Amino acid sequence: MNRIGFDLKRIDPKYYSIVTDNTLEVGEASQDGAACIRVVFQSEGKREFIQLLQEQTSWLQYIVNQKCADGIIIDIDATNRARCNLYIFELKRTVNADKWTGDIKAQFRGATLRAMAFLSTLGVTQIDRQEYFTGFVHNHMGQSIDAVKAKQHINPSSPIAKKGFVGRRTKDHEILEWEQEEIEVFQSRYAHRKIELALDEQNVGIAEIII
Repeated sequence: MNRIGFDLKRIDPKYYSIVTDNTLEVGEASQDGAACIRVVFQSEGKREFIQLLQEQTSWLQYIVNQKCADGIIIDIDATNRARCNLYIFELKRTVNADKWTGDIKAQFRGATLRAMAFLSTLGVTQIDRQEYFTGFVHNHMGQSIDAVKAKQHINPSSPIAKKGFVGRRTKDHEILEWEQEEIEVFQSRYAHRKIELALDEQNVGIAEIII
C-alpha cells in the first residue's frame, strides 16, 4: 500500500497561507457589506494553521459547484500531519431565507470540495472536527421559519413534519436548519455556529470568536 505523506511542496503557494500564531482573520469586502471575524484558537497540543486563499478563478475546474465561502482554515496536528480540523466561514451583511438556502449553503458545499481537494493533495487523510460558521449583522430568518412551522402545523402528515431532517432535502428543511446546531453538507451533519457581527465606525461588521 502506498502512503501519500504530508508535503506542502505539492501545492502552489498562491493558494494558501501558513499562519504562525493562533489568531487568524476571515474577511469579506464585497458589496454585500464588509465584514471581519477574528478567530482565536485555543487548541491543545502543538498545532499548525493553514488558511486557504480565495482566487477569482477556481483551481478545481472539474467541480460543478464553483462557489466558495469566505474563509477556509485548516488546523493541523503537528505531531501527526495526517490529521486536522476544518473550519469554514461565510460572512453576510444580511441573512434571509433565499441567501441561506440558495447562496450560503452552496458556498459551504463549494468550500468543502475545495478543502477536501487541498487536503488530499497535501496528504491529510483524516478530519477530526469539521465546523461551519455564518457571520451576519441582520437576521431576517424568523418570518420564514415561522411560515414553515405554520405549514407543518396545518398539515402534520406532510413529509417535512413526519421525517424532520431525514429523507429528501427541501428548501423548507434548510430553512429550519438555521435554528439547529448542525447543518447537512453532502449527506453528513456538522456543527454550525451563527455569529452576530457588530458594525464599527467604518460600517464594517466585526466579531471575535474563540475555538
